[in-house]
Amino acid sequence: LILGPVIAAAFGVRALFWMAAGLAVAAAVMTSLLPGDIALPEKPVRHNIASAFRPDLLRLDLYIFVLHAILTACFVALPFLLRNELGVALDGHWKIYIGALLVSLVGTIPLILIDERQGKPATVTAAILLLLIGLSILALAGSTTMMVFAALAVFFAGFNFLEAGLPARLSMEAAGEVRGECSVSRRFRGWRHWRLLSVGRQSGNRIPGRGHDRRGLVRLSSHRAITGR
Repeated sequence: LILGPVIAAAFGVRALFWMAAGLAVAAAVMTSLLPGDIALPEKPVRHNIASAFRPDLLRLDLYIFVLHAILTACFVALPFLLRNELGVALDGHWKIYIGALLVSLVGTIPLILIDERQGKPATVTAAILLLLIGLSILALAGSTTMMVFAALAVFFAGFNFLEAGLPARLSMEAAGEVRGECSVSRRFRGWRHWRLLSVGRQSGNRIPGRGHDRRGLVRLSSHRAITGR
C-alpha cells in the first residue's frame, strides 16, 4: 500500500509483479529450509468437508467474496482517478490511502466495540451503509482530492470492520473439524475477483483511464454490494 506506488513510479507497474514473483520464490526457499525433524502425524487425518458447504457458510463465503471484489474494483479505478483527473502524482497516492485508513479508525473502532464479536445485525448494517455512502461519494462527487479522501475514509470505516468480522464469523459458525478448510476455501476464492472485473470489462465497464467513464466500475461495485449479483 505504501511502497507500491513509489516502486511503480520509479520502475513501472511491471516491477511490482516481478517483486511479487521474487517474494514467492524467497518464501519457497524459506519453506525448504524448515527443520527436518518436525514430527508428522502417523496417519493423515481425513475430514468430511461436506459440512463446509452448509448454506449459512456459503452465504458468508459470498459476502466475503463480494466485499473483496468491491475493494479490488475500487483500486483498479482509483489510481486513474487520482492521476488523470485530479493530478495527484503516482508516488503520492499512498499518502491519501494511509491518511484515509487512519481517519477511518474513528468509525471502525466504535463498530468493533459495539459488536463485541457477535455479528450483530445493527453493526453489520451500519458497516454496509458506510460502504454504500463511501462508494456513492466516489461515484457522484469524487471530483476533488478532499472528496475522494473523505469517501475513502468512510468506505474503509465499514470495510475494515467487515473484512475482520466476516471471516471471524465464518470461523465461529463452522464446525471445528472443517474450520481450517473454510478458511483456506475463503482465501482460495479470492482469485475470482479478477473474473468479476473481466466480466465488468466485457459488459462495457472498461478499466477507467483517459476518455473512459471512471464512475462505471464504482457504480458496478456498489450495485453488486447491495444485490450480491
